Amino acid sequence: MSTRMPSRRGVALVLTATGARGAYEIGALSVVLPELERRGEAVTVLCGAGAGAVNAALLGSLAHLPAAVQVELAIERWQRLARDDAAGSLRFSTLPLTLARLAGDALGLPGIRAGGLLDPQPLKCYLDRHLDWDAVHRNVASGTLDAVCVVATQLATGLPLAFVESATRGAPPDDDDLRYLPTRLTSEHVQASAAIPLVQPAAHVEEPEQARGWYADGATRLTRPLAPARALGAQRLVVVGCEPPEAPFAARGAPSRRLVDVIANMLDGLLVDHIAGDVQRLAASNELAAAEGRRDGAIPYAFVAPRHGRPLGPLAQEAFGRRYGGVRAAGRPETALLGRLLRGRADTGGDLLSILALTPEHVDALVTAGRRDAARWMRSHPGVWRDATEPAVTREPADLASFGERRRRRPRRRPAAVPA
Repeated sequence: MSTRMPSRRGVALVLTATGARGAYEIGALSVVLPELERRGEAVTVLCGAGAGAVNAALLGSLAHLPAAVQVELAIERWQRLARDDAAGSLRFSTLPLTLARLAGDALGLPGIRAGGLLDPQPLKCYLDRHLDWDAVHRNVASGTLDAVCVVATQLATGLPLAFVESATRGAPPDDDDLRYLPTRLTSEHVQASAAIPLVQPAAHVEEPEQARGWYADGATRLTRPLAPARALGAQRLVVVGCEPPEAPFAARGAPSRRLVDVIANMLDGLLVDHIAGDVQRLAASNELAAAEGRRDGAIPYAFVAPRHGRPLGPLAQEAFGRRYGGVRAAGRPETALLGRLLRGRADTGGDLLSILALTPEHVDALVTAGRRDAARWMRSHPGVWRDATEPAVTREPADLASFGERRRRRPRRRPAAVPA
């Protein structure tokens, strides 16, 4: 049984990065987790989507170890992921078939399922070989962890579905936009959550039987990424985002008519980070609870994210250029071409290149960026947590009255049933 202090339980991690940006999450946690351990606070709930699902499962397998060892091993796993090219090789020869499948899938033709440009087999092999699932199950069964949750988007319904492994073998009640299912997590759930639309093929999930089907990146439709952690009983949240709290609106000028720009921007839209918006809602809710004198209504949180702009994109561009730029492109011309497609216009900042630029150098740069931003949070929040009375992370003060009114008027609707 776990020897952790029960009175200090209830901390949840919320991780929803995409592609190589999962290394940024681990960099941030390499600062936060040891500090929580020093304070006697235990992370007992792990929630992940996209590459965040890889991190949730990875940390679940290491939860019985000291925090410093956890993050050291997690960083080493990401470096190995990069060395093994586990992001998947480009299947350029199948590009015409992939485009035909996309068209058939869009038209609803029977028996047609959209594929992807990257081979998913290397990631599956990596998860099976390097992620200790027996340790995940032991840590949950022993009570070291209360729950590990992986969210994937069910293609049959277009809705996110949360696969939950918990010590109670149960799951929270369904929410407005999210269904929870108890299960014994495996690599297929993580691969389903991490399958980026159009870039990687959808992944098939066999268990639980009532949710059998095809799935893709869980972060794309998860508009309230904090919801699973709160539903699983989290009393405090550690949230890592890849976009700044105040993402600036960038004027893009006249729309481009080039196909590469249209496709790149379409992919960019699929990978919108909803974390910052949900943290803003939590901060406003905390303000409202404080204003109404409800001590039990607020949830303290720590939110690590880039300070401003889109700094992670340039890291990917630089890493991609070092690996495939100039004469190096001759060795992998198809990869260089796809890199041009994913880069699109210059104002996209190279965010999508994080999928291809999974190199040890890029991983190191992302880890360093995560550490830097986490250290900045700690300097401004020596006690780790943002107090419920602090203002929301928005440009203008939260309108508490309107927030409360919207919350009371919010319509309740039942989620679509999961096909049998």
